Amino acid sequence: MGFVATLSIMEQTPRHFMVTAGGQRLDVWLLEQLGAQGGEGSSSRAEVQRWIKAGLVHINGQLAANPAKKVRVGEAVTLTPPPPHM
Repeated sequence: MGFVATLSIMEQTPRHFMVTAGGQRLDVWLLEQLGAQGGEGSSSRAEVQRWIKAGLVHINGQLAANPAKKVRVGEAVTLTPPPPHM
């Protein structure tokens, strides 16, 4: 079972992350955070980029539309689990 399928089975509640070390691209940072939380299977950077572009990721409550945005220490990142087809 891939990570996307795992997220779709979970309650559709947002997942929250806090940036403690900044400077990375949002897509790379979020992919690392998802792996650190022990998700089954693996998601790819391309999948994370699609989620960001689809409006599933917010930073400090604001839509994060650019996967290349550099995250900064203290930012709160929220991921709304994608629907099963993403």
